[in-house]
Amino acid sequence: MSEALLTDLLAALDVMVIERLPDSSFTVVGNIPAWFTWLYTDAAANPQQLRLDLTSPFLENFLVDAEAFWNESRPGQLKSGSWEEKGPSGKEDNLEAAALCLGDRKILLIELLGIAHEERRRLLQIAREKALLQSQLIKETQKKEILLHCIAHDLVGLLMGVRVSLSLLGSESLSPTGKDYLTMGQRQYNQQERLVNDIVQAFSAEMESLGTFKLEADKVPNLLSCTRQVINELTAMASLHKVNLQLDPATDCHREWKVVGERLRLQRVILNLIENALRVGPPFSVVNVSLHDDGVNVILTVEDEGAGVAAELVGTLFQKFAPTKSGQYGFGLYFCRIMVERWGGTIGYAPRPNRGSRFWVKLPKFISP
Repeated sequence: MSEALLTDLLAALDVMVIERLPDSSFTVVGNIPAWFTWLYTDAAANPQQLRLDLTSPFLENFLVDAEAFWNESRPGQLKSGSWEEKGPSGKEDNLEAAALCLGDRKILLIELLGIAHEERRRLLQIAREKALLQSQLIKETQKKEILLHCIAHDLVGLLMGVRVSLSLLGSESLSPTGKDYLTMGQRQYNQQERLVNDIVQAFSAEMESLGTFKLEADKVPNLLSCTRQVINELTAMASLHKVNLQLDPATDCHREWKVVGERLRLQRVILNLIENALRVGPPFSVVNVSLHDDGVNVILTVEDEGAGVAAELVGTLFQKFAPTKSGQYGFGLYFCRIMVERWGGTIGYAPRPNRGSRFWVKLPKFISP
């Protein structure tokens, strides 16, 4: 490409090309862009002996650094950074200069940044505002977590007192009616203890979800082994409810089921889903847990034969403080959603065609680097 064509092209792109001559004067190379004449009418009057001192104080100061750059024949470019110039109409334009050496020639480029620069500035401003909001959100979440743990600590202390009292009461000679009341009290205690644990887990997961999740290759969880471990832990609970808890026989146990996630948190997610299924499943029903591979993701499905989720509750199932069928407020499914989304997955619910519920978790498959 010839020099004339190149300078014409730069002028068409709103780039002014100026050469520093041996006698310390400046001359325009090629055509003068229209914006330069419009902004610097006096300086553009004699393009062969350009008076840059008639342009702007900013450029005049930059030329001091440019002279040192040229004299040392440094590689690359020395950029001025953007500055603003007000034209005759009062409109402000953004410019940027760059000094560079082309062999023995000392070149100065001045560019009208235009709309693209304004868009970059706007996006940077938006990014700064969002970063500030993120920082404020993290601080508020940290305050909330401190308050939460203080409340949880007090609740745990009270629950411990209730548990001791119930234990002592159980050692007394009680009437059949008294034993029934004791059983009811123990059941209520278990529910409250579970609620406190769910609250702590949910809010802790919420704060962690604000940070960046990094998967360590040596700690990638195997969904099948996590599921089996949870099923083993809940076998006694299933027997108590007279429910058959099983891993779907069609599951391929000879392949790898590695997914993106954190093993202990993943087990907690599976535990929440299966526990819920066991509580709603009628005696002698089946809770079936299955794994499927769609090529990109692995899908864990938990199916029960209960009454299903009431239509008015479906839309809020995975929200914080979502009401449950018993009128209480659940945190377990909210915790599951926060964690699954943190790993890049999704979670959902669908009624079964005949009777019961189907909860599913879709997680990205782990791909070895």
